[in-house]
Amino acid sequence: LHMSRVFYHGAYKYPRELNWVIGVVLLVLTLVMSFTGYLLPFDQRSFWATVVGVNINGTAPFLGPYLSDFLRAGPEFGATTLARFYSIHMLAIPGLMAALITVHMYLVVKLGITAPPWVKARLAEPPEKELL
Repeated sequence: LHMSRVFYHGAYKYPRELNWVIGVVLLVLTLVMSFTGYLLPFDQRSFWATVVGVNINGTAPFLGPYLSDFLRAGPEFGATTLARFYSIHMLAIPGLMAALITVHMYLVVKLGITAPPWVKARLAEPPEKELL
């Protein structure tokens, strides 16, 4: 919802491009949080869904096989995979998100907020002449 509003108001334009990129990275990290958290109950559904997800990651060109091996923490799924997903889910991603949110909020304070398009149009019009 927030990213839709930012896009609609044009707040991704100069000088706020970095803030937009940070927001997109935060969205991707949120998706990674949901992916890594899905395995944590470690039941049949979460296990096989994660197997499929990691195998899909493994089909990506160049980095796919390495990312798949990193996420599995070995040649097959097991306790080390669960520990790896737990540490990513509870330590790495939240720490990175907290740092990015801090930078994001700093940039909002530094650059200010963007006025909605209808306010910008009104401010661009010349003022009406007052009748004496």
